[in-house]
Amino acid sequence: LQELGFAPCHGIDFWLNTTLRDEWKRHVFEGGPAHPAIRSLLDAGFDANLDAPTMFAWRDMMDMFPDAKVVLTVRDDGEKWYNSISTKMRHPTGLIEFSMKWVAWYSNLDYSGWWHMLDLCQRRIGCSFREKQTPEIRQRCIQGYEEHNELVK
Repeated sequence: LQELGFAPCHGIDFWLNTTLRDEWKRHVFEGGPAHPAIRSLLDAGFDANLDAPTMFAWRDMMDMFPDAKVVLTVRDDGEKWYNSISTKMRHPTGLIEFSMKWVAWYSNLDYSGWWHMLDLCQRRIGCSFREKQTPEIRQRCIQGYEEHNELVK
């Protein structure tokens, strides 16, 4: 999206901007209105988005911007998606965890709030990467991914 001249909001931006995080949590997970959440993206300088939690509000964005385009990016199959995402979404440990907590403390980013929102995003599609992965969780997660994709198509 950047190569096309857009300023996309990524999932990591919700770690760095607690205002975005709060607005989107209120909208997606607490049933709050869409307009303030979408407005928070625009106010932060974004004009495109990807990743969670914004992926759950594609209909709201289409209602607000009917001429906008939705580009659904997918993996070859749900197994490949799961194998990729499951390595990225685990809770950090050791030096990485310490570093993230220090940055959060230093920058007033609310470390536990960030992980709480990630958990909510994961659970929205049936995943939970903070739990020991079982075949049942894996299947539920893949099914949620595939159902989301079908819904957006």
